[in-house]
Amino acid sequence: MFMLKKGAMFMLKKGAMFGLDARIALAIFGALSVISGAALYSAIEESKVVARASEIKEFAKAIEQYLLDHGSDIKKTGTSSYFKLEHLLTTNGKSEWNGPYMPWNSSSMYSGTKSIYFYNGGSSSADDEYYSLNFLTGGTWATSASCSSGLPCYYYIRLGRIPDAFADKLDAYFDGSVSEDTGVVKTTLHSAGHKNVYIKGPLMFTQP
Repeated sequence: MFMLKKGAMFMLKKGAMFGLDARIALAIFGALSVISGAALYSAIEESKVVARASEIKEFAKAIEQYLLDHGSDIKKTGTSSYFKLEHLLTTNGKSEWNGPYMPWNSSSMYSGTKSIYFYNGGSSSADDEYYSLNFLTGGTWATSASCSSGLPCYYYIRLGRIPDAFADKLDAYFDGSVSEDTGVVKTTLHSAGHKNVYIKGPLMFTQP
């Protein structure tokens, strides 16, 4: 009968234990990789929210500076509730203009009746994320809200065609929770899977 010497038995046991230890280590490493990968993804997503929120805050400051320079509101477009966003980027012909007030590329502006700035350099409000500048009442929120006498009227920075999940994260960032019609952030349906996000900005210079 074949017999293993004690030294050989010890080496076999040691090898088996090493194999088990290696498998445990690999399992732990795999689990940690999944956790760290998820944490990294979460951190990246959070950084995107913070970056966009910071840009929105700078947008609000740009509006305030324009109002201080001019002593009057940004000119409105031919469409109800829209301001000429391009006047923050290019001169409006007035001596008080001291811009550009935002570091954006004016070539990404659509200076039509709705005055839209395409965030990613696109050209279609149906397919691309965009900014617009609107005026809405600070009272009861509704998708058709407009400024009425006796109610404070504010600039609202609008982000159009924002993915639902990102829109909710912006809402939670500014308001601490997600709600379509309360707080400084209000949202409406843009299209399937996307929202319009309205962030309350400065009080309008001229009230109705």
